[in-house]
Amino acid sequence: MNLFNGVHYLQFTASLPGGTTSTTVATLEFVDPCPDTQFTIETPHVFQESLRYSLRDKPVAYKWDMASLFYVETLVDCGPFTLMFTTDRGDPIDKTTFKDDRDSIPAQFLVSYTEALEKVGVYRFTFKISLDNFPMNRGISLDQPFQISIIDPCDKPLWIRAPSELDGAVIKYKLLQPALSFTFEEFIPSPAWCDLAYFFDVPSPLAKMVFKTFDAKTRTFTF
Repeated sequence: MNLFNGVHYLQFTASLPGGTTSTTVATLEFVDPCPDTQFTIETPHVFQESLRYSLRDKPVAYKWDMASLFYVETLVDCGPFTLMFTTDRGDPIDKTTFKDDRDSIPAQFLVSYTEALEKVGVYRFTFKISLDNFPMNRGISLDQPFQISIIDPCDKPLWIRAPSELDGAVIKYKLLQPALSFTFEEFIPSPAWCDLAYFFDVPSPLAKMVFKTFDAKTRTFTF
């Protein structure tokens, strides 16, 4: 179709049996719609939902395909197009954390597995669709960025369980006796890999006087 772009002339002639003729020329212009064609992003689409990823979880992903994401408002084949993901500020995506996987069917925009605490945060992305052969076409960008949150599940663990040895434990120390040390087992959090910090409190002022030290790293009291 694009081969016929431009102005063409049509000549019309009428003649009488006696040889009298009349000729006129009309102009026919073929206009290529591709430089100005519009894109429309389908709604609803998968990127309208937010994603949430917890450190050390398996990857989570948006699964999408071109055919259901947008359409071009022309029947003319305008050639190949590009869909590019960026941050909402126009920066390239962090490929150590996020992956634009076009080899999968359907395609995926995913959060890769990570344990890095420095990755915790809220990330916003957008994409732009453009025609490769028509750079003058403005294409279309996502009007509202989509959001991915990376969280540390240890900020709000499901539970923290005290060791059974502390449940109802009675620790006896006779005053003026040699120092006594008591070490308790670790508490168990969920997720199990969360780092715990230990503190203690003795409500009785008199009882506090017999405590010499508490080593939080080894969970050891000394009386």
